[in-house]
Amino acid sequence: MQFLIFVLVASAVGITIVLVRNRPRTGMDASIDEFRRGLRAIAPGPESGETGDRSDEQGAGRSG
Repeated sequence: MQFLIFVLVASAVGITIVLVRNRPRTGMDASIDEFRRGLRAIAPGPESGETGDRSDEQGAGRSG
């Protein structure tokens, strides 16, 4: 019985290590950038008078 418990615990630890090491790396601003990409995807296209440049967008000059 103890051997079975040991094998289950060792398997759980091994699976946890594999999952943590293989998760996608994300920066602090990753969710903000993903949200902004989603907004741009659903935004209407540029009108005939617009150039498509979004320099007036809030945070457009943010570096990171």
